[in-house]
Amino acid sequence: MERSMGQRAPVLWLLLPTMAGFALARALPAGRGSGWWLALAACGVALAVFGRWADGLERRGGCGSVQQGTAAAGWRSRLCWGGGLVLAVATAACAYFQLRENRLAVWERLPAREAELVLEIERVFPPAAGRVTTTGLARIAAAPAVVADTVGQRTYFSVQAPAQAELVASARIRANGVLAPLDRRAAAGFEGYLASAGAAFKFNRARWVGRERGPNAYRRFCATAARRLERILGAGLEDRPGLRSIHVAMLLGSRAELSGEQRELFMNSGTMHLFAISGLHIAVIWAVLAGLLVVVRLPRAAAVAVGLPALLLYVQITGGAPSAMRSWLMIAFVLGARALRWTRNPLAGIAASALVVLWWEPWQLFQLGFQMSYAVVAALLLLGLPLEERLQRRWRPWRDLPAAEWEWWRRGLRWLGTQAISGFALAVAATLVSVPMTLTSFGLLTPGSMLVNLVCIPVSSLSIIAGIASILAGLAGLTPLSVLFNHASALAIVAMERGLEWAMRVPGMYWPAQWRAAWLGDAVVVALLAALLAGYAWRWRRRTLWVPVAALLVLLAVGAHHGAAEPAGAENAVPQAERTGAASGNLPGAEAGAIATRR
Repeated sequence: MERSMGQRAPVLWLLLPTMAGFALARALPAGRGSGWWLALAACGVALAVFGRWADGLERRGGCGSVQQGTAAAGWRSRLCWGGGLVLAVATAACAYFQLRENRLAVWERLPAREAELVLEIERVFPPAAGRVTTTGLARIAAAPAVVADTVGQRTYFSVQAPAQAELVASARIRANGVLAPLDRRAAAGFEGYLASAGAAFKFNRARWVGRERGPNAYRRFCATAARRLERILGAGLEDRPGLRSIHVAMLLGSRAELSGEQRELFMNSGTMHLFAISGLHIAVIWAVLAGLLVVVRLPRAAAVAVGLPALLLYVQITGGAPSAMRSWLMIAFVLGARALRWTRNPLAGIAASALVVLWWEPWQLFQLGFQMSYAVVAALLLLGLPLEERLQRRWRPWRDLPAAEWEWWRRGLRWLGTQAISGFALAVAATLVSVPMTLTSFGLLTPGSMLVNLVCIPVSSLSIIAGIASILAGLAGLTPLSVLFNHASALAIVAMERGLEWAMRVPGMYWPAQWRAAWLGDAVVVALLAALLAGYAWRWRRRTLWVPVAALLVLLAVGAHHGAAEPAGAENAVPQAERTGAASGNLPGAEAGAIATRR
């Protein structure tokens, strides 16, 4: 039996009802009966406790002799236990979402009005080329009496601030602008992104009034460190601004550094995820840190205790994007469980990290980045690894010749075949769920991205490793060595960029398409994930591993309208800082799960 099979994740009994409860709360009108949901949750708890008590009673009564009806009674008690647990978690999640949202239904009918607000900045988006305003997300800390009920709500802001203003997270500013409510269930465009981020208002055309409070010391340190890292990564590449922009974007997630041609190239090839600090970056950086900690001979638990905070600091310095935080949590849960000897089951660790993320920030459930990250990781664990192990069993060249007698070229071919099979299996699994999600959100089919990523991911990993080495050398004051590593990274970037330019000239690498019905994309993804869970639970009997792939091909042929033009403005609808991470084409956040589950 494959090593990846047979793993259990009981936390799914909490995760799936939580997701259902949040989705139900968002589908209902704002502020509808959170007290009733809590009452239903109490009923669910009582039902679960009764089922557990009845099951224990039946087990004690059936120890001596098997009585008639004991099996049926045991089935009913387990149904009470499971049904009560699901009801309690789902209704509690529904009530929690509405309490966290704390939104009045009347807001959506209010007209836009001018107001002077105090905003506590949560996140600043990277500046777009030619834009003089600063944009981001903030909490309303103070408001005039006419809109006093908006205090505490998250809002999108766009303000033209003076050059000396320090607009970073945790700072408080006062501005005068136009406050407009947002549709809480907006599904597309920029407003759809803001709704999925939990924003209730837009604060546009704002004029700077003053600064109420500067950023705290930690946020100021992160901003200063980010500027220093950018200088280190740009050392020696000043005369090649194109290469410098890609290098900085790949290590710091500064997609604003990319030119329009570069964005188009990486978007259409399905490799834009290389410029979002997410799974690939976090996994590679952790591998580098783990290697350094092994060199100094730290025990495993101590290495995790030292390495994870250092990795978290890097995530915060690069802006603390949701994709980066999710990837860090994935690795933290998997590695922490192994270090504490709780479990070596990555499926349970990934599910636990998703549960923590959702209860910490419920709106992430509706963000494309969260959906794609965890869907791809789930596909890797449920389908990718079992498929890889079965294909590896069939890859046995020269089986009649003892391995000790193999020449070097035979060993080399065996290794190359093993790596190719591994990459192919994981790419198939990741593409299975990312293709319909990319089609839903961006109106593009990128079948060539699977093959492109097989090459670009290893090459970009070399560039990331060189970039981390440059940062370490620069922080140690070894500028010439830092320049050397920057040029090594630039060579990998040139090879990748030239290869992508050639690949994108091949017909059929991508084309515009749309689902024939708006709801079909989400339904396809949910059905595919349910099929993966069912297939994994049944240990992928016979040749069922390829059934989801065949089903997706049929659905794409029948349910998608090919050749439709991409929706106007879709490319620029969402801020580049978020669209890059969410629209990564195929593998956002997936590499973290893949590497964490490897031998």
